[in-house]
Amino acid sequence: MKEVRSSPGDYDQRYLNCSVAFNCGRNSYIQYPFWGGSRADYCGRSGYYLECLNNDTTVIEINSLKYQLLEVYQETQTLRIARLDYMDNICSPSNYSNSILDPNLFDYTQHTLNLTLLYGCTSTIIMTQFQFTCGTNLNAFYVTEEVVPAGCRWSVVVPVPEVDAERLERGDSTLSDVLRNGFEVKHRVNMSQCIECGKSGGSCGFDRFCSNPLVFATMVLVKPTAPTGLLQVHTPTHSIQYNILDSS
Repeated sequence: MKEVRSSPGDYDQRYLNCSVAFNCGRNSYIQYPFWGGSRADYCGRSGYYLECLNNDTTVIEINSLKYQLLEVYQETQTLRIARLDYMDNICSPSNYSNSILDPNLFDYTQHTLNLTLLYGCTSTIIMTQFQFTCGTNLNAFYVTEEVVPAGCRWSVVVPVPEVDAERLERGDSTLSDVLRNGFEVKHRVNMSQCIECGKSGGSCGFDRFCSNPLVFATMVLVKPTAPTGLLQVHTPTHSIQYNILDSS
C-alpha cells in the first residue's frame, strides 16, 4: 500500500472539482463515473464523458454513435438513452450504423429487443402496416426482430424496450415516439468503493495512467498501488479502510 499526498493547493482543487456534479438541462447531480463540463477527466472513467449541448441536451458517445441521455438512475447504475440522430428525423440518420454497446462499459437491461429499420427497399413483401414514409422514392419499413434485409439498401438495428415494441405493433405508438423514448442500459463500474467514499465525505476519481480508482478526501489523497489490496482514506472526521476487490 502506498499513500500519495499532494500539495494542499493541488489536492484541494481536485477534491473541489470532483465534488461538483455534472448538470445539463433536466439531468442534474450526475457524478462518478461520469465526467465532462466542470468535472475534469480525473473525476470519471474513460468512455463515460458527457457533453452538454445548448445548456439543455446531455450527450454521450458509445461506439462512435451519439446518444441523448434522457434519464440517469445512479442508485441502480441505469441510464435511459436514445440515438441523437433519430430524435428529430427517423429518415436521415447520421450514418446507417447499428446501435451496439461497448460490452466493457455497458450492459443492456432486461426486456430489451432489437428493432430493425430498413431503408430504400424495392420489395414490398413486408406488411404495409410496418411501413413508414421517407419521401416518395424511399420505401422504408421496420420489423421487431433482427433480420437480414432483402431488397433494401440500408438497415439499422436499434434496441427498444419490449413494451414499446408491443405498443408499436398494436398501433398504440408511433415509430418516432418509440425511438425518442430510448432504451435502458447499465454501466459496468463497480461503485461500492465510491459509495463508501461519499459517505465519509470524499469524492471519487480515476487514475488513467495506473488504471486505479482514486478517492479524494478533504485532507489527503490515498490510492492503492494495485487493483486489489487495502485502501485507507483519512478525512477530518473519519479514518476508514476499504478492501479493494476490483478496479473496474
